[in-house]
Amino acid sequence: MTHSVVATASGNVATARELKDRTGDGMVIAMARGKARLVYSFKDVQTTVFERKPVSNFVREFIKVYKKGNDLK
Repeated sequence: MTHSVVATASGNVATARELKDRTGDGMVIAMARGKARLVYSFKDVQTTVFERKPVSNFVREFIKVYKKGNDLK
């Protein structure tokens, strides 16, 4: 989770609030003939509660890549 602070100033008063973004990184690695090969890499940030979580986006995108790579519908 990423933490950042946003500050707003009005006259002599400054107000700060902490923002918490959900971040996600994922990768799929395949082993073939004793060697590791990166198949898929993913990064995402959820900045509002109205967006899907990064883990959901990772799964959706990986399924698309998997189906395309294996000629599935």
